[in-house]
Amino acid sequence: MKVARMIAGTIRWEQWQEGVHNEEIKEKLGMNSIDAAVRMNRLRWWGHVTCMGEARLPKRLMGSAVEGRRSRGRPRRRYLHLVKNDFVVIGLTSEEAPMLALNWGSWRNFIRGLCSRLNTERHNQS
Repeated sequence: MKVARMIAGTIRWEQWQEGVHNEEIKEKLGMNSIDAAVRMNRLRWWGHVTCMGEARLPKRLMGSAVEGRRSRGRPRRRYLHLVKNDFVVIGLTSEEAPMLALNWGSWRNFIRGLCSRLNTERHNQS
């Protein structure tokens, strides 16, 4: 936020005095939220690995399971659980996403379009 304030031409003291929220500065600059940026990068990487050949190590590791017993307590969140949650957020089913990702060009365009759509939705809300 320090860099965003510098770009917007305000300082923290003025921001506090005028009651300007960080979200307002982000909207003024057209910045994505951190959640959206992480989601886009995670989905882009998932699509990249999905297109890989079956013999590639990242593809084998993404589909593998760890043997043995889990420790006590709540199960840890796994990468694929996060990706499946991302599918729900963006409105894809777990069956549609791999079919779309098999064509790397269409998957990349889908992710870019999703990013720009999130930006325009955020601007329309304000």
